[in-house]
Amino acid sequence: LVKVSQPLFMVLLISGCLISALSIAFLGMETGYREDSSDIDQVDAACMAVPWLWGMGFSISFSALFGKVWRVKKLYKQGMAMRRTPVKVKSVMAVVVAVV
Repeated sequence: LVKVSQPLFMVLLISGCLISALSIAFLGMETGYREDSSDIDQVDAACMAVPWLWGMGFSISFSALFGKVWRVKKLYKQGMAMRRTPVKVKSVMAVVVAVV
């Protein structure tokens, strides 16, 4: 059951969700006005990190799910033709890397 669930892609999905959730932590940084603050560079970096982290997390999660769906589609297509073809992790990872 574990092998069928493709643990590598499940780990990618979880890590993508964690990266997206990590972007929330950077929303809590605040400062005063730009002229009065000495930590404005840190706040600017945190502000720029939020969409970057969320976007990377989303693309990793989406690509893992897309790879799993692509694998199932390929298996069903081969099953309709009554052919038994193994789908290797390497071929699915190529799809995942292409999406990211």
